[in-house]
Amino acid sequence: MNKIIILFVLITCSTQAVFSINKEKRMVKIGVASNFSDVTSNSYNPFGNSVRNGINFAIEDMYKEFEKRNIQLALLEYDYGSNLIEVRKVVKQAVKDNVVAVVGYEYSDHALMAAPLHQKYHVPMLTPSASADRLGQMGEYIHQGTFNNSYQGEILATIALQKLKCKKVVSIVIANCAYCNDMNNAFSKEFKRKGGRIEKNYEVLEQENDFTYIARDIVKNIKNIDAIFIPNQELTSGHIIKTLLKNGITKPFLGGDGWRNLGADFFKNPYIKKFHGYMTAHWHSKLPTKESKEFVKRYQSKYRNTPTDSAVLAYDSMRILGKILLKAKTFSRLEIERELTRIKSFRGVSGLFLFQQNKAPLKTIIVFRSTQTGFIIDEILHPKKG
Repeated sequence: MNKIIILFVLITCSTQAVFSINKEKRMVKIGVASNFSDVTSNSYNPFGNSVRNGINFAIEDMYKEFEKRNIQLALLEYDYGSNLIEVRKVVKQAVKDNVVAVVGYEYSDHALMAAPLHQKYHVPMLTPSASADRLGQMGEYIHQGTFNNSYQGEILATIALQKLKCKKVVSIVIANCAYCNDMNNAFSKEFKRKGGRIEKNYEVLEQENDFTYIARDIVKNIKNIDAIFIPNQELTSGHIIKTLLKNGITKPFLGGDGWRNLGADFFKNPYIKKFHGYMTAHWHSKLPTKESKEFVKRYQSKYRNTPTDSAVLAYDSMRILGKILLKAKTFSRLEIERELTRIKSFRGVSGLFLFQQNKAPLKTIIVFRSTQTGFIIDEILHPKKG
């Protein structure tokens, strides 16, 4: 068996990785767009290495199948850092580089910036983790590899009502965040539909880092609330929760996949003993399925660390695209797009996918509850066919 050779060559704004040693094979260019360089304002670590590892791992797992089809893959990495303007430049560069599809744009804000250009230039786009509701309606060339924000918001509203028996909730949401507002709107609608009441909705900005004024207002003016909904990304959510706990507000907290375990330092803070909460997420290394257990074992052996959900979602998305490449009659953008719209279901490391036309897929979602050292799986919800 031929050994996979990975060659990295810097070209303009992209990095090219070629998976093959046979020059007679048909070259297929795939773009990988991510933040490979910056630590952002809303995450402790950039996605880049996890995304790269997940995608490379998927290709290695499918290498024999690509060999049979005489497919030679070239991965072109596009790094937009944490700059939304760079996202537009990356898309235009991918078009010039003649990629047949792009996997990436993990945050909803990045994906929403990229999607109109992908639709305009007819380049299929598959985002592993961006969950903005609007993405599913931005055109046939835009595909999501996970559930949307509204689904998370609805699940969290059900948790508030059924597990926590909440009647009154306050929310604290970043106003300039597509992900946050999707979640907040869906949660509020479902919570109120089933008899709950949103006592107050606080709007903050992503750049803020002092939330003492909110804590004081809750203590002074908001009486008898049952929980606090914080549908924001990791760093902002962590700052808000620490501030509220410090000011004696110990009601249960609720959040989505943006919490990402709230960072290692959060669970070392002196107020953590007062913290109680639930969150939703795509995957966890303790997911008790055969696919997940085997993946974690092999990933740890190869990369010497535990995979993140970013790596798993990138792996699953690349496997989905790889499945499409193996079925496609030609390797044009149009043919790849046609095959993407035909896929009905997929079972990956992160669970079961049921695809819908011009919508995010129905997908396995995990509910976590907090302990004093982190989150543990509370419930696993699988989508139902039909």
